[in-house]
Amino acid sequence: ADPDAEADSDNQAARLALDRLGVYRTMVLIAAARVARAARVESPLDLSMLLEHTLAAAILSYEVGRMLRLPDEHLPAAAGLVHDAGKWLLALAEPGLYAIVLTLAHEGGQGMARAEQGIFGATHEEAGRLCLEAAHAPTLLLDAAVAHEDLARVTKSDSSPVVASVFLANHLAWAAVAGEEAHARAIHDALLNPANAVWTVLREAGVALPLDIPELIAATSRASKTAAWISAELAEWAAELK
Repeated sequence: ADPDAEADSDNQAARLALDRLGVYRTMVLIAAARVARAARVESPLDLSMLLEHTLAAAILSYEVGRMLRLPDEHLPAAAGLVHDAGKWLLALAEPGLYAIVLTLAHEGGQGMARAEQGIFGATHEEAGRLCLEAAHAPTLLLDAAVAHEDLARVTKSDSSPVVASVFLANHLAWAAVAGEEAHARAIHDALLNPANAVWTVLREAGVALPLDIPELIAATSRASKTAAWISAELAEWAAELK
């Protein structure tokens, strides 16, 4: 093979990706691929679903932020990548205990928050915030970790639009891979409710919705299917690396 021709072909492919996808979207996909590769860790737990969800939330957070016309559209992707930092911390540091948490939550009917609190003395949201604080992460990422399920826990008002994007992406990503249609419908119904906290947060942050709520959820739901497929492909690619 001609090295110069091969390098030129690679450059053309990179330029084509940038032209068709845009710089930020390409950066998000590259970041997701690097995270997928870095997540090849040995664990007695099957972390594939957590990895796919983390990647999907990052990609979808970017898409939601872009649809909402947030000024720094790359920030929702970063926040989406770290929103489950606490789950990764607990699952990697104490896989045995985290397996008990999963059992209590899904078979014992306790719910994740109660199970995590009972076993670890903190929820994964709180653990994620502490982990990111130790890494000197910016407030935006701390808020994404602790408030992606409860927007009232956002500590800095400037974080609200981005964390709201992660909130939407988090729920839509789970709906995209829901095993039961009823579960996916329940998630969508909650988001379609105009009284849902996410719409209040966006409105108070001065974010004008580009579509009405049903149209926006329909558009982001389509994007969530694509994000879930990309995430599954990246996770499979990473698992096959030698």
